[in-house]
Amino acid sequence: SLANDQLRFNDTARATVVNNTVSSFPYLENFESGTSGGGFAQGTFPNGWSVTTNNSGFPFSWYLFSGSTGSFATGPTVDHTFGTASGKYVYTEASNGIQGDTTILTSPCFNLTSLTNPTLEFWFHRVGATIGDMVIEYDDNGTWTLLDTFLYMNVLL
Repeated sequence: SLANDQLRFNDTARATVVNNTVSSFPYLENFESGTSGGGFAQGTFPNGWSVTTNNSGFPFSWYLFSGSTGSFATGPTVDHTFGTASGKYVYTEASNGIQGDTTILTSPCFNLTSLTNPTLEFWFHRVGATIGDMVIEYDDNGTWTLLDTFLYMNVLL
């Protein structure tokens, strides 16, 4: 961001957080040990997970939640792991931001040196008229590398 720069869509913020290092695999995080938020409350994420936002003051962020989302027909009604309304999941509410807002969900640090072919698997539900892109990056000793990009789409998996 530059002084007097009104173009927020090209601003970037990154944070590296190394809390807990995971070295036991397979690793599964279903977010059940966290505490669900509500309204504009983020909830409490499990140890090693954190959220960073770069936004205009609107409450656009990652939220830990259970049950249906606040906006109609955009989020899941149940979580993937247990298939219940009391199961937890992580989501963003696109209507809480403006174009160019960014929110970053950071996982714990993973020590992958013992693995020969590490893989990442996750479930997602992306439905809505104003959802943006989802980018997955990893930090390899201070260098951010793109792993995958899910461009704007309406997908239910």
